[in-house]
Amino acid sequence: MILYTYGENNQAIWWQKNQPKLYDFKNLSIFSLGYSATQALAQLADRSIKLTITIQDGEVWVSSDSANLEIKPQQLM
Repeated sequence: MILYTYGENNQAIWWQKNQPKLYDFKNLSIFSLGYSATQALAQLADRSIKLTITIQDGEVWVSSDSANLEIKPQQLM
């Protein structure tokens, strides 16, 4: 299972609180998405959204007709 966390200032608090319990799950990977990246991704959303997504070397590239966005997830676990 893969879990992605996001948010402005609450990711670190959530991680500190839950980290000890989550290490018991051997099939769990957790990634953190930066706040600015998720805000930029939200700006791409519209009624006729068409995205191209490329994942390479741990980086995610999202492209639409109007913009390109690079997201670098940080692996927490």
